[in-house]
Amino acid sequence: MQLQSKNHIRRRGATLTTQGSRKLNQAKSQLEIEQNFKRYTLEDLSEKTGLTPNTLSKVFNGSVGVDKRTLGAALMPLI
Repeated sequence: MQLQSKNHIRRRGATLTTQGSRKLNQAKSQLEIEQNFKRYTLEDLSEKTGLTPNTLSKVFNGSVGVDKRTLGAALMPLI
């Protein structure tokens, strides 16, 4: 078994597709309607998912890839 060097960077590559992003926003809107139009902030979703607001921002913006498990954890409360 080889040890990884300190310079090794973990590659994260899962991002939402355009269709996935659209579905995520629709699910978020539907949940807000069901909760009497309570708007969910990143902090609210952070409490529900256990992910940091910064990580959730990466998921929703889609500008930076994240682990597949992180992506799944961000989506679970909205499904």
